[in-house]
Amino acid sequence: MNVIVTLVANTPAPAGVIAVNYSYSIMSGTAAVGAPIVTTELSATFPAPAPGPYTAECVAVDASGTPIGTPLSAIFSVPNPSLLLPTSITVTLQ
Repeated sequence: MNVIVTLVANTPAPAGVIAVNYSYSIMSGTAAVGAPIVTTELSATFPAPAPGPYTAECVAVDASGTPIGTPLSAIFSVPNPSLLLPTSITVTLQ
């Protein structure tokens, strides 16, 4: 399982900014879970962490890595795979 963080970017960058990257992080409380991903892409894929609650964060950064704009965050939970209930069934005849 992976965690895919996707954002919508439609606010113009401040005057003078010549490049925009996005720095994505997965946080457990105040601790980062793995290394941040810095990319020009509007999504980032992380390996799923252990079951529990997390926060996905993203902030636009300039070419030097300085944050610009407002950071965004979303709270999510990774379920315990051994405690999942069935949601669908498939029957195949061969």
